[in-house]
Amino acid sequence: MEDWDDESVMITADAPDAAAQWRRELIARLVGGGERVVVTDLAGRFHVAAVSIRRDLKLLEDAGRLLRVRGGAVASSAVRAHGVYAQKVRENRDEKGRIGATLSARLW
Repeated sequence: MEDWDDESVMITADAPDAAAQWRRELIARLVGGGERVVVTDLAGRFHVAAVSIRRDLKLLEDAGRLLRVRGGAVASSAVRAHGVYAQKVRENRDEKGRIGATLSARLW
C-alpha cells in the first residue's frame, strides 16, 4: 500500500477514487484557511475539468465543510460569522418593502 503526502494529507493509494479524495481534502483546507476558491482556478490547479471541481464542491457542501457561491466556494463558518444573509436582509429595507407592497397590490 502506497501513501501520498501533500500538505500533510495522507490518502491510501488503494482507496477508491483516492485522487478525488485527496483533491477534496486540499480544497476543504484552502477554504478552511479563509480563501474563497474559484472553480476555474481549482480546475487549473488540479488539472481536472470544471465539472469535477463542481462535484467536489457539492460533496464538500453536503458534508458541511464549505458553502458554494457563484463560481466557487467559501468557508461556511465565515458566512455565518459575517452574517452575509442578515446584512442583505437589512440592506435597502425601505425599497424592498415598497416593491413587496406594489407586487402584493397587483396580485390581489
